[in-house]
Amino acid sequence: MRPRMLQFSSKKRAVLANLRKEAQRAGAYRVAKRLHAVLLNADGRTSGEVSRILEAPRSAVSDWLRNFDARENGDIGLAG
Repeated sequence: MRPRMLQFSSKKRAVLANLRKEAQRAGAYRVAKRLHAVLLNADGRTSGEVSRILEAPRSAVSDWLRNFDARENGDIGLAG
C-alpha cells in the first residue's frame, strides 16, 4: 500500500498554517492537531511518523488525512 502524501502550493500551506495557529488560539486543539498532521504529511512524513510525532493512533492520523483529502475534493473534511 502506497502512503498518502498530500501536496500543496506554498500559498495553501501558509493558509493551513495560519488556520492551525488560529485554532490553537481559539482552544480548538483537536482541529489544530489535525491541521498539524496535514502539514507534516505535506512535508513528506508518513502517517506512521505523524502518529509518533503527535502521539496519536496511526489509524486516526490516516482518517484525518483521508478526510482532509476528501474535503479538498469536495467531500467531508476534518470533522470527526
